[in-house]
Amino acid sequence: MEFKEFGDSRNPKIMLIHGMATTWDICYKAAIDELKNDFFIIVPVLDGHNPNEQSDFCSIQDAPIGIFSKLCTKLLVSQICRVKENRPFHFLMRKVMEFGKFDEDAFRKAFFSDISQKSIMNCLGQLLEYKIPKNLSTIKADVTYWYGSHESFAAKSARNLKKVLPHLKIRSFEKYGHGELFTKYPKQGVSELKRLF
Repeated sequence: MEFKEFGDSRNPKIMLIHGMATTWDICYKAAIDELKNDFFIIVPVLDGHNPNEQSDFCSIQDAPIGIFSKLCTKLLVSQICRVKENRPFHFLMRKVMEFGKFDEDAFRKAFFSDISQKSIMNCLGQLLEYKIPKNLSTIKADVTYWYGSHESFAAKSARNLKKVLPHLKIRSFEKYGHGELFTKYPKQGVSELKRLF
């Protein structure tokens, strides 16, 4: 797993984690350009989603472990030294991504064409089978969940998360599809992010 970093590390930190079957730069490049003067931005490039690295996405559980381990390693090092369409999966992608409810051309441009079939299968399997850990309720941090109103799968996930995290703030962006807030309207995405801080 590779990390991309932008801005001054003394500024408030934001971690942006890109979505399935896309790349960090397609998702967030425009937003990063807007935010990097005011924030330090950390972008993990998820396994299986890096054009410069041969790897596969394995599971939702493994991704945060990789991110945490990379952050710990970086912290230790700094102390010592002073994130193509695959046709066989098109039906599942249509179900999860809900094609037809948003701008399909924009999604195709955002899709990472070199993602392996194994990564696609693992991502889809995780989306359809993932169970929210009960110990998530111990989190006291402010947590905000954003999704497009055309994403019924994400709306269901938000409701399920709210059961475990009662303080979760949920916001639906009207008439938006999967990832469109940042891939199609990055200035609005940046404006919304800045309101949180």
